[in-house]
Amino acid sequence: MPRWISRSVVPAVAVIALAAAGCGSSSSSKSTVSPTPSAPATPSTPSTTSTNGKIPGSTPITSPAFRAVLHASLIQNAHVSASKSPDIEQCVIAALPGKGINTAGQFISNRTVSVEVINSCAKQNGVSK
Repeated sequence: MPRWISRSVVPAVAVIALAAAGCGSSSSSKSTVSPTPSAPATPSTPSTTSTNGKIPGSTPITSPAFRAVLHASLIQNAHVSASKSPDIEQCVIAALPGKGINTAGQFISNRTVSVEVINSCAKQNGVSK
């Protein structure tokens, strides 16, 4: 089980951390930001992320943008099946506020807790490697 934690879930957290940090803190890359500002204004498309999966640290964990990044990270980096990912996502999003984590920035700042929540939710949903 510790091998699964270090090889599967932590990369998912790292991707979310990079995505959240990539949009709120680096101003030097603003000249190359994609020119599609209308994408975040459409709440009817929660499964797609805008600006290449980068979200500001102030993004609520309950937002479709955070969920989309979490979804992509679970599937691409933690190799969770597409059928299991939504249940894990829902569990993570429901559990994080109880741990004092309400934004993407807090999720990143509290990686240890975030990883524990993801691992617990994965295990609850029958995912173990």
